[in-house]
Amino acid sequence: MNEPLVKVYSPSSTITYHEGAAKWALRYIEKYEPRKTSKADLSRIAGSGFHAGIGAWRKGLATPEKAADLAYTVVEKTILEREEKNFQYESDLIEQVETLPALVHITLLRFIEADPIPKDWKLIDVDPWLQEYACRPDEVWEVPSGAYTFVDYKFKPRLDKKYHAETLVDFDYDWQMYHYAWAVPLAYSKVLYDYHVGLVVAAPRFTPYLQAYTVDKENMRLWVKSSRQDWEDMAKIETGERYPAHNFVWRGRWGRDPYADAFTSCRLDPQLLREKYIKTGD
Repeated sequence: MNEPLVKVYSPSSTITYHEGAAKWALRYIEKYEPRKTSKADLSRIAGSGFHAGIGAWRKGLATPEKAADLAYTVVEKTILEREEKNFQYESDLIEQVETLPALVHITLLRFIEADPIPKDWKLIDVDPWLQEYACRPDEVWEVPSGAYTFVDYKFKPRLDKKYHAETLVDFDYDWQMYHYAWAVPLAYSKVLYDYHVGLVVAAPRFTPYLQAYTVDKENMRLWVKSSRQDWEDMAKIETGERYPAHNFVWRGRWGRDPYADAFTSCRLDPQLLREKYIKTGD
């Protein structure tokens, strides 16, 4: 195992930093979350249940039925906890929220039945916390050649067929995937040539994918160089050595950034922030 020379931040944290240093500081240092739940939030909630269920099944700790029950419980509990903390939902999302536990339950059962993992792969680890590298890949496998690979599942409650191909393309040279592809061979002292994304589409038609992506050596070199600079800058912001600059970009890939109001109408005023955001930690 190689010791990183800088503090390593998780993929989700670093990706948020790429969207803006001030947004990252608000989310990961000040611990503010938007009060209104988005479709992206629902996907993450559903994904947490799916990951819990598939992990228990992979480890041999649960039958398919028990794993699906676990997934249902995790989603239901997360929704209830968010309601207790006064998170809100847009009116067009209420029906999706109510049916989400059952959707994850049936999708997990269907996925286990269709399990796309090749039979000649050997399971090495499930949900390992690679502390030195601040990441947790879903599954680590050994392929017949002796090399290692990993599988990361992406759960989509709903995704129309016309968007499947472009969604899969987006995971090629993806920041999170390259973080795992950097960490796994270092943590396990094994070679890794590729990684796999298990895209699981629940509706309108259940569709599971297991897509392979080659790790490009030059892209990995650039990723390491960029990530170390990011992490150095993030650490300086966290310790107060550097101000988290605002990027003044209020719209992202999925529309208006849910943190935009924190800087525009709220102007980072704690009193105003409480109207649209919930502080989830100290």
